[in-house]
Amino acid sequence: MNDSVAKKLFWGMACLILFHVGLNWLLNAQLLERYYLYAKETQLVEQGRALALSYERGPEDVQVMIEQLEAGGISVFITAADGSERYSSIKRLTSGSGLADGGGVEAGAPQRRISDYFVRRRQAVDKDITLEWQQDPVVSKTNLAMEMRLDNGDRLRLWRRLSSVAESAALINHFMMLTGGVSLLVGLAWIIFFTRRFTAPIVGLRNAAQAMARLDFSRKCRVKEGDELGELAVSLNDLSERLAETIQALSDKNKALTKAVERERELDGLRKSFIANVSHELKTPIALILGYGEGLRANVAEDEASRRYYSEVIIDEAKKMDKLVKELLTLAKMESCSQPLRLAPIAVDRWLLQLQPKMTALAKERSVDLSVDSAAAEVVIDVDKLEQAVMNLASNAICHAAGEEKTVRISTEARNGWVRLSVFNSGAPIPDKIQNCLWDSFYRADEARVRETGRVGLGLSIVRAIQERHGAAYGMENVEGGVRFWLDLRVQDGGLSEPA
Repeated sequence: MNDSVAKKLFWGMACLILFHVGLNWLLNAQLLERYYLYAKETQLVEQGRALALSYERGPEDVQVMIEQLEAGGISVFITAADGSERYSSIKRLTSGSGLADGGGVEAGAPQRRISDYFVRRRQAVDKDITLEWQQDPVVSKTNLAMEMRLDNGDRLRLWRRLSSVAESAALINHFMMLTGGVSLLVGLAWIIFFTRRFTAPIVGLRNAAQAMARLDFSRKCRVKEGDELGELAVSLNDLSERLAETIQALSDKNKALTKAVERERELDGLRKSFIANVSHELKTPIALILGYGEGLRANVAEDEASRRYYSEVIIDEAKKMDKLVKELLTLAKMESCSQPLRLAPIAVDRWLLQLQPKMTALAKERSVDLSVDSAAAEVVIDVDKLEQAVMNLASNAICHAAGEEKTVRISTEARNGWVRLSVFNSGAPIPDKIQNCLWDSFYRADEARVRETGRVGLGLSIVRAIQERHGAAYGMENVEGGVRFWLDLRVQDGGLSEPA
């Protein structure tokens, strides 16, 4: 990132170091010489005033003070009011004594006098003190002299040679450039280390925030500092967890809502299909009943045989309508769970033997060979509901049995806490594409045989509803020589294991 915090921090601190080094160099180059001269001027004036005070106290104090000044590189000259020299540091250097006998100054002048120097500038400090900047023509050096009038009329002159401040300043600046370069390199290394360490938590926070923006809440901030960044990391992690929980809850609710909407649409479609199917199934018998009833009222049937035929058609269609309504009511009760199951244990083999006469009667009407082979087992079922389910499967098998020898076989076998009841009928296999539709209401594989058999396509739907109310499995499969429908019955004390 071009505008990262690390780069801004790096360049900000680097510029601060460069500014500090450059400012020091500039101040030394421009102000060091001025400050040096100002300090020496102030120091020389203060030393002159101190010597003037000791001059009033007596020769011993003056001698000590002069020795201290000369040890510091300052030459002292004292001149009487008449112009004679009372003391000269130059004379002391040449003759070993700066004072004349009796406190006076010996006759004779020093080899070089202050007046031998060129005066570059003169400045009056006050009415008694004057400063002079002098140029030495011999060695081309600058000297600083102070002249002060004492209270007794004598004149005090302090003189010192100034070192070359320009050379010293240049040397100092050169040294500062070297030390500044080293400081800059060390500072840059420290800045790199510091910025990386300082911005590492910020980068972690940024990465976590970007992951949150992508709805990835698994990434957490690994900030261990106890400062504001650490508190921000804890808050961001907490926000991430809360957002993850909220979005998950919203997702679950959205899925549930989607399922509810889909279920509502499915139910709406089923209602429309149900109404259409019921209307279709009732339309034909109602039309027949209406037609034949009007024929009887109009005396179309003149003889007794015709009137009997008309009456039988009306009765037959009314029975079909009654059967349809009863099956619809049964299916509605099972699917709405409005009627509780009356579960009871029963021996499945004896129970099937009791149903066999009913099934055999249906089979004889269609010349079908029906057999029942059941193993001894006790199951827990709602006997009335399962009887209807078994009769529906047997009736369905008998109606669809085909082949040279039309056969229907009813059998049972134990399966892991369940008894599987199978109903086999000979005939052609059922195509895969319609197998799932067989359990839908009003579905009929062969529409041409509807009027012939009187079936409306609710038998297998009722079987499905009964098995689902029992919490048991059901299904069908194509087998060799025909088709087998099956349903599972729970064995007494068989537990809650899933049927195999």
